[in-house]
Amino acid sequence: MEPNIWTGFSGPPFPFRNYAHLHSVEVITDTAEWTLVSGTFVADSAYRYLVLGNFFEDALTDTVHLAGSTSQGAYYFIDGVCVTAGPAGCPFLVGVPEQEEGQTIYLWPNPANAWVHVQGGPGEVEVTDALGRLVYSGRTEGEVAVRVDVSRWSNGQYVLHMQGKQRIVQRFVVMH
Repeated sequence: MEPNIWTGFSGPPFPFRNYAHLHSVEVITDTAEWTLVSGTFVADSAYRYLVLGNFFEDALTDTVHLAGSTSQGAYYFIDGVCVTAGPAGCPFLVGVPEQEEGQTIYLWPNPANAWVHVQGGPGEVEVTDALGRLVYSGRTEGEVAVRVDVSRWSNGQYVLHMQGKQRIVQRFVVMH
């Protein structure tokens, strides 16, 4: 219920709890590809803050030592966190968000693993990965859905940009 702000390696101002709401038994070491870590936590009270990280004591924390590295520590790159009071969840993680007034784009399935279909327009379509790199460019023609092969794309979040009568941005996830 209170903010827990700390910097450096001294640790949090609260005791380690030695449990996790979302836990991986493997140490994630892939630094070239995205690893989708997804989960849901339902608060048991009216919390005002969310803390992300490793809250296990050192004796219960597995580590990987990288060749040539003398520093100790870990890093996280957190690309998306959604906190919602409603049971519908977070639209960018669980499905297609509700269409906004005047929005004419439909994207399915979300998450996708082999294909993603895009319908809307007509308009120019571009898809970028989480680093902003262009991974797809094409065009929609009104009622005809474009089928985009995502089977060789890395797991992770992507952003679809469509320029037609208006500019529309839609997020989706690829998960194999």
